Amino acid sequence: MYTQRAFCMQILSGGGDYLLFAKKNQATLLADIEQFFVPPRQAAGWPIAHLPRTVASCSNKSHGRIERRTLMLIADDDRFVDWPGLEQVFRLERYTKKLTTGIETSEIVYGITSCSPHKADAAQVLAWTRLYWQIENGVHHRRDVTLQEDATRIAKPPLAQAILSGWTLLKIALLYLI
Repeated sequence: MYTQRAFCMQILSGGGDYLLFAKKNQATLLADIEQFFVPPRQAAGWPIAHLPRTVASCSNKSHGRIERRTLMLIADDDRFVDWPGLEQVFRLERYTKKLTTGIETSEIVYGITSCSPHKADAAQVLAWTRLYWQIENGVHHRRDVTLQEDATRIAKPPLAQAILSGWTLLKIALLYLI
């Protein structure tokens, strides 16, 4: 939702930086990022040129599972990706093993950041991606559980927004009455 050009330009114009995930709804952006992580083919007699990259990993055991994340970060010095303010692209591999069932899952996601290599290396970007999901999960709990956002069956976004705003005002009013 936030991986949009206008959103990125607004952040940059305010003096900020962004770190965003690329998803299938931005197919061209996603394909451009993936190209950074495809092993180069060696032409006859020419050495393989690897792009400079930094890598960071972290592992933890919690909630009945083992999780390992590895982030590879590459600077887009040649401005291959046409995106406002983009400085670096990343590939994040997530591996999870549930301890009770032994089920293993892995996932690869890609993203972009306007932070230069001087501002953020792979370890910093990995830490920020972890913070992103902590915030996302916290907001989801508040919006879904407290505001019951997923329970609504309204298909028209403006109407849903109006109803949710009304629920929020009603809940605030009830808090003051109690």
